[in-house]
Amino acid sequence: MAFGNIRKAYSYLKKNGIEDTFYASMERLADKKEYSYTEPSDDIILRQREKIWDDPVKFSIIVPAYDTKESYIKACIESVLAQTYGCFELIIADASKLPTVKRVSGRYKDHRIKYLQLSENKGISANTNSAKRLITGEYVGLLDHDDLITPDCLYECATYLDKVKRDKRECAFLYTDEDKCDAQGKKFFEPNFKPGFNPDLLLTNNYICHFFVIKAKLFMELGLRSFFDGAQDHDLVLRSFAATRELSDDKEIVYGHIPKVLYHWRCHDESTSSNPGSKLYAYEAGRRAVSDYLKKSGIAADVAPTKHNGFFRINYRDELIYPKNGPEIARKNELTSTVRGGIAYNLFLNRYDIGAIGGPIIRDGKIAGGIMDSTRTCIYDGLSVRFSGYMHRAKLQQDALYIDVRNMMILDDLAYLVPKIARDEKHLHLFNREAVSELEEKIDKNDIRSPYVDVSACLAPVSYEDIDYLDAGVDLSREISLEGYLLYYDPEFLL
Repeated sequence: MAFGNIRKAYSYLKKNGIEDTFYASMERLADKKEYSYTEPSDDIILRQREKIWDDPVKFSIIVPAYDTKESYIKACIESVLAQTYGCFELIIADASKLPTVKRVSGRYKDHRIKYLQLSENKGISANTNSAKRLITGEYVGLLDHDDLITPDCLYECATYLDKVKRDKRECAFLYTDEDKCDAQGKKFFEPNFKPGFNPDLLLTNNYICHFFVIKAKLFMELGLRSFFDGAQDHDLVLRSFAATRELSDDKEIVYGHIPKVLYHWRCHDESTSSNPGSKLYAYEAGRRAVSDYLKKSGIAADVAPTKHNGFFRINYRDELIYPKNGPEIARKNELTSTVRGGIAYNLFLNRYDIGAIGGPIIRDGKIAGGIMDSTRTCIYDGLSVRFSGYMHRAKLQQDALYIDVRNMMILDDLAYLVPKIARDEKHLHLFNREAVSELEEKIDKNDIRSPYVDVSACLAPVSYEDIDYLDAGVDLSREISLEGYLLYYDPEFLL
């Protein structure tokens, strides 16, 4: 693996230069943590195997194969057969020129294995779609031919889906955490602990990846698209979300996340996990998938690559006319005179689902505020502005639960929430009374003349303890979230 790391560093150096490579290496050294994967104990395995399900969900696991190394396909199949949850079928769609996959598959006398010989290799999307005619399960799981799932993978997925069903909801798709393993499948490292479903984060990176399980009916309707081979799974997730988010039904649609490592992504010379440069086409395919999603959503934006392969930046364009008549257009130059103002202006023109946008608070070269979690803690607190954070997420746009009030711009239609929070007795000392009164007057006269209101312009020009600002940000975020998303931008969104 040392050679793989050297290769990654060299690729990064060629793309980004010495300075960025130095800081990326420093961050990697500073953030190096011990990790070990532990399989479920024998007691847990036995307990899971013995569980009796009232209404077991059936999984169809699809494995598209192409001249897979014998040891890899053998381990892949056996990881499925070792599941503690037995209601599944394993569909192997084999486009190989060599007989290896067919020979190995034929060794297992298990009726749940369905082997499909394909006449030619049409690529991963077309090969996977060929398995559709054999699907009999309620949910489809996508498994790469050289990867592994943990013994409790399907059990955990079934448990989640059973709870969703009992709650009278419907799961469009779900995903799990994952890690990487060496070519021998013995050593495990670089776990990817993922957040809950976050649509804007998904636009900047396919953080969902493995293990992905989708409702069979939805998979049959959408399928995979060959034009996006290499990022076909990213494209599928985006289209699945677009196809289900507007559904009006008696059941609530959910997008599930199981916060547990249930998938091992094997690293070897040909794999993207070990050698990102080996599949640069996949990153371009991912960029196209995001662009396609934005275009079909009626959003004018450019999808630009970042320093890190497979990670993107969404730059909203000034192509739509703000849907109001009046002098706000005449103020465009003033409103977009700063980077922050330009970002907010273009974003609010395009994203009618966004209620507010925020960014980081920087102090002494480190992040000291910005996006907060449920405990009101800044997620990236103390991180150097030169670092990108865990899985580069500190540099990515993402939906937020709470945003720091000191670096927030709010949709003009929701501007009335600022005086509401400012008039609260516990927040009075944070706000400039004169600025708040002026904003109220503009709201009463319908004279905002801007797609957004800069909350920082209403704050008192004095210093208070951070906790005071955090409380105000939480309260205002809660009010905004009733009307629209809160979006955390990246470090360019600076005061």
